[in-house]
Amino acid sequence: MSLYEKLKTVASGWSITSSYSRLSEDTLLSSPDCEKQNIDSVPRNKNNLLGAIWTVLFVVWTVAVFLVASHFHNHIACIHETTTWSPAIDVVRYKDVLIEGDFLKESPYRGAGESVDRAWDELWMVGGVPIRIDDRELAILHKSAGRPWTRIPESRGGGIAGYPEVFHQLHCLNMLRMASYPELYANHSLFADHPPETTRAHIDHCVEIIRMQLQCSAEMTPVLTEDLPGRKFPAADFRVTHRCKNFDELFAWTKENILHGAGNWDIPKFGDH
Repeated sequence: MSLYEKLKTVASGWSITSSYSRLSEDTLLSSPDCEKQNIDSVPRNKNNLLGAIWTVLFVVWTVAVFLVASHFHNHIACIHETTTWSPAIDVVRYKDVLIEGDFLKESPYRGAGESVDRAWDELWMVGGVPIRIDDRELAILHKSAGRPWTRIPESRGGGIAGYPEVFHQLHCLNMLRMASYPELYANHSLFADHPPETTRAHIDHCVEIIRMQLQCSAEMTPVLTEDLPGRKFPAADFRVTHRCKNFDELFAWTKENILHGAGNWDIPKFGDH
């Protein structure tokens, strides 16, 4: 008998019945294998969802940090591009300010008199006391180290005496204000203590300083005019929004960094501006 015939004889003694039927939902749910699969799949799905959420949050956070850092870097780069170096350069910021330049706009700096003089003194005199400039910073200011610059006493930490220029410009503007009221300020020490030719040169110097600074900043914000009834010529609207440096913060920085007693003269440590 061949091998095939022997296998066929053995197989003929087997009874194999194949039947298929749809399992009920209860049967499926009660199946141990099914229960295990359901139990295992819930945490896995939950973990996948949490992982996706954390991934999205991380990406959003990363993008936000990048955008903020880029904006801050660009802002600082812009300041360094548009502002000459000074020890206060990291304090410089820009903001939009409405300049109210109406003809009759009241101001503590307008006119003459003791209160006006006091307001101007507190505005500019802080700049008459030196701040410290390091010798290594002369090159940044395009200055030669070989010149006999006024130095701060070593007892006060040494260095070179420097004065933020905005306060010199304000001093000049204040002098022009006072010169426009000769009947009130003719005997003021600013004028009376100097020969007339010196006073004249001082005034002309101040006019030039302010002229050059105005041309340097070259403010191009448009001033608009209005055609008003009863007026022969258009009326200018001098309420103009400008992008300005943060003067109040720079003033505060100067007050904190001036070296009282280190210059040729000093000012009282007056109250906050």
